[in-house]
Amino acid sequence: MAFFLADGSSMMGPTDTLMKGMQAYRSSFTKMEVNVEAIFAVKSTDKNENWVAVWGNEIQTNQAGKVDTVSLQETWRFNKEGKVNMMFQAFPLRCAAAAAG
Repeated sequence: MAFFLADGSSMMGPTDTLMKGMQAYRSSFTKMEVNVEAIFAVKSTDKNENWVAVWGNEIQTNQAGKVDTVSLQETWRFNKEGKVNMMFQAFPLRCAAAAAG
């Protein structure tokens, strides 16, 4: 499995290892609210792959109580067994420019 995250980092390895990493990230916040704004499934006809695209926001509260809203777009690929095997995550351009400084 492979995750390519919006901040430029990536995680690759067995599903259990990646899930532990994602759970550790989520645990670094006192609160995390996810709002899905749009979702749709697509089929790649040239590679016979199934993908799902998701747009939404995460409202994150860190340990100090600071609240931040992050807009994200994620694209998930599913294998023949219907399990996720890859995910790409991106910020909208306005967020990417702000993150770059």
